Amino acid sequence: MRRTIRIGPFRFGAGRSQERTVPGPVSRDRFAVDVAEGLMGVGVPFRRGCSALGFRVLVTDKETGRRQYVSESYTHDQAYANGQKYITELVTGRKRVK
Repeated sequence: MRRTIRIGPFRFGAGRSQERTVPGPVSRDRFAVDVAEGLMGVGVPFRRGCSALGFRVLVTDKETGRRQYVSESYTHDQAYANGQKYITELVTGRKRVK
């Protein structure tokens, strides 16, 4: 069974290569987690004009200033936990640093 599809110069389905875009080890201190309150409409529709207060988490690379991850959550603790979880994935190599 074929694992990749090729359309023109693009290939789909092979997964990402194991090479790192950033040479050398990556530490947790390299990334910052910022949680902001009320900056989005949480993705659940409400009736009669009600709204929910949500939290947006932003993980940034301190060295390059690039945004690595953005997510939304209902609670501050859950938003911060999502940011820390993504940093763990960056450090272990499961996700690549952009």
